[in-house]
Order: sequence, then C-alpha cells, then structure tokens
Amino acid sequence: MKTKCIIGILIIIITATNLIIAQENYPKGILNIKWGDSRQKVKQEMLSQKGVTIQEDRKEEELFDFAGGKLSGRDVLICTFGFYKNKLFSIVVKFKIDKDELEESFRGLKKTLQDKYGKPAEEDDIEICWITKNNNNTYAIMLYGNYSENKGSGLNLVYLYENVYRAKKNDSTEKSKEWNKNEF
Repeated sequence: MKTKCIIGILIIIITATNLIIAQENYPKGILNIKWGDSRQKVKQEMLSQKGVTIQEDRKEEELFDFAGGKLSGRDVLICTFGFYKNKLFSIVVKFKIDKDELEESFRGLKKTLQDKYGKPAEEDDIEICWITKNNNNTYAIMLYGNYSENKGSGLNLVYLYENVYRAKKNDSTEKSKEWNKNEF
C-alpha cells in the first residue's frame, strides 16, 4: 500500500513538473521586449542596445525596422517588429552571415532553439518550425537560411504570436470586404 502511494505521489509530481515546464516553454519576446509591448517600449529597448539604430519606422504598415546590434551572439543585419493596434505580435530577425558560415550558423541556432523549445514541429534542410502553446496562446518560431548572389547570405529567425496575427488578419479581411463594398 505504501509503495502504491509513493508511486502515485511521484507520478503526480512528475506530471505537475512537466506541466510547469510546458507552460514556460514558449517565446516571451526578445531581449526585454515582450508580446503586446507598444511601439514606444520597443523603440526604447532597441535603442538601448549597443550598435542598434532605427532603419525605418513604417507606421502606416505597423512595422518598425532596426539595424545592427547582436542577438544570440550573432550580428543582426535588420530586425523588424510587427504591431497590431500598437501591440507587438511579430519579430523578424535577419542575421548578417557570410555564405561560408551559413550552414554552421544555421545548425548552431537550430540547436539553441531546440534546447529551448524542444523538437521542431516541421523541419527540412533550410527551414525549421516550432509551434508552442501556453494556455490558449499559440506561438510560431521559424528559422530559415537563404543565399542570393545580389543580396548575400541570410539567416532569418521569425517569432509570431499567432493569436494576435489571426486577429489582425481577420480585421484586415473585414476591412477589405468593407472597402470592396464601398468601392463598387
């Protein structure tokens, strides 16, 4: 009887520990920037980073581009933040990588993300995708590498807070329907 009770308690502890770990296993943002932060908060945080400058503030598109700095020990070429109703919902980081470093950097960043978020949901030679959940929130993380003769090499990391992305997409669809009705 005692053995069954101890085994039962151990199962409960292991299950609870796994649930707690799963709740923490999702991207909360980057640096000190969190999902839902305002444009002003993102701007302040990014400009406080060494070597970072504003590349372009595209308010009408709800995008903010920053150049320079480092993330995960790698040089950043450009980092674009996407907003919906002044709340952060997407981050796209393009790392500055030489062609001969692309494969090694891709593998290194893949390992870092895999250690943090577990096994990817989808994977091939040039693109990896993780889907993580916390409560009713879904997050997508994509890592992909590319090379073009005229643009150079790129290692791209995309974070997406999917619930806000869907709301923005639905809102855009409704606006498009409204615009189409009014145009004709």
